[in-house]
Amino acid sequence: MKLTPLKCPHCGAKLKIAGNTVLAACQYCGNAAEFTGESAIKLDQAIIKSEGPPNILLPFWRISYKAKISSLAAHAPQNPFQQDGTEAFYRRKDVKPEDLEIPSRMLVAAFRVNNFINYTADLSQALSLKLDRDLPEKDADKSMDYGRCYYGHLDAQGMVEVLLRVLANKKSRDILDLDFDIKWRERKILWWPFKQDGDCWRDMIYEQRLLQSALEK
Repeated sequence: MKLTPLKCPHCGAKLKIAGNTVLAACQYCGNAAEFTGESAIKLDQAIIKSEGPPNILLPFWRISYKAKISSLAAHAPQNPFQQDGTEAFYRRKDVKPEDLEIPSRMLVAAFRVNNFINYTADLSQALSLKLDRDLPEKDADKSMDYGRCYYGHLDAQGMVEVLLRVLANKKSRDILDLDFDIKWRERKILWWPFKQDGDCWRDMIYEQRLLQSALEK
């Protein structure tokens, strides 16, 4: 395993981080950093408060951004009920960029999951809506389980672009081809509390179920 010599962005101590490490705590000061290529970046993080101790805290990237639709094309799906140019169901035409609601921040899983795009689209949307209700946060401990962190913030930004297209298409009867101009803003790791419930994990706050089988073991 290749080790890369790096300096802690908090205290300046020399670190040796394995090449596949995404997030880790400094062994000297205990503060966490994100590792991208040959650099270490200060990590901003918090824990979503819960009423009791969770069985597990899962890491999510909260990505803030300003997104504009740079191009938009809409076309009808291949409808089995379509005959002689007439569709059996009403389809809204001439979709315009202003018709689409674009969120200004999104949660994306930082832990490893199977079927990442399909699975996290619904999960990201549901948990992002919960965040809009101003959930209470507290400072994260220095002893977080960073071994669960598999995706860095660049992965998360790429997934935000994918999820924006997925979420837009879920609200339209047309098939939408979109491109975005995105200015990235704050990024932060949020540790979300989950409670074990039989063969799945249950969110302690909102009972949003997260299948354990979706987690890579």
